[in-house]
Amino acid sequence: MGRLAPAFLTVIASLVLATLQHGVALAQDKLADAARNEKGIVLYGSPNTDDLNFLVNVFTKKHPFVKSSIYRATSAAVFNKIMAESRAGRRAFDAVIVSGFEIHLLKKAGLFEAYLPREIHRYPAGFKDSEGYWTAFFSNTHVISYNTRQVKAEDAPKKYEDLLQPAWKGRLMMHSEDYEWFTNQLLIRGEENGLKLMRGLANQNIIFRRGHTLILQLVAAGEAAASVNSYAYRAERLKQDGAPVRWVGVEPIVANLLCIALAKNGPNPNSARLFIEFATSKEGQTIVSQKFQRVPAHMDVEANPPTLTRGLKLWPSNPELGERIGRYGKLFRETFGLN
Repeated sequence: MGRLAPAFLTVIASLVLATLQHGVALAQDKLADAARNEKGIVLYGSPNTDDLNFLVNVFTKKHPFVKSSIYRATSAAVFNKIMAESRAGRRAFDAVIVSGFEIHLLKKAGLFEAYLPREIHRYPAGFKDSEGYWTAFFSNTHVISYNTRQVKAEDAPKKYEDLLQPAWKGRLMMHSEDYEWFTNQLLIRGEENGLKLMRGLANQNIIFRRGHTLILQLVAAGEAAASVNSYAYRAERLKQDGAPVRWVGVEPIVANLLCIALAKNGPNPNSARLFIEFATSKEGQTIVSQKFQRVPAHMDVEANPPTLTRGLKLWPSNPELGERIGRYGKLFRETFGLN
């Protein structure tokens, strides 16, 4: 058979795409019709209240027949609530958005139903569950932040080993429970080399405080020259607001995941699926980027600003590490001499 003309191939490709889009539209219509017969959606989540409300409001404007109820708390509190309800024989929530560790433990407890949203192929490996039980909603990327009034650009660290130089002694700040970053650094480098770095940092008389946000504010105020580990989006916000803060990403950059999942035997499963479709779509992830200013997981949506991720290699933190965080947390405290 001879070669097909380019024009003919273009027509065929267009027909295939149109057929696929029609199939997606039909599937969405069927899902929406099923959701009309339900009471709404009960969403549990740990993103801040304003962000959750904004996301749900946009969703319900698209689907006004879906009523919503939101329970917002920390990931740990959401986990405890779901587990307590499960022990009592209740299935109260329909969908949940919490950190990767809690997502994995809830999956392990059998409280999720596998569901593959239609744009799941636009999520890279590591940002979706291989069995389809969760999809990354956004990530927190870990970077070094420093005060530009205390640190010249040419003296800024380019890698974590730079922080071991004598000039940094007593001038660094760190979150006292940075277990996930610590664990991933040991995995990236190998435990022996990772611990060598951490022990070197421990000799730098690091100032420990609790909470990434607080530490970044203290660095901006000049209480320390740099933070060993900050969330890039927070450092970028302070920078945009005029604070003397800049950040450096050391590749591969550890990315903590916040994930979305579908409840098993939830009261409103079709409304929940419809919401997950929206939250993981290009439209939903654009809200994550532009409105929330968080790092989206969808490959077709850039972070805001793009420099948060453009050209940078990310290391998605495996939610299954939650099963080993007790050991690594103990190792972290021992390494840094924390009670």
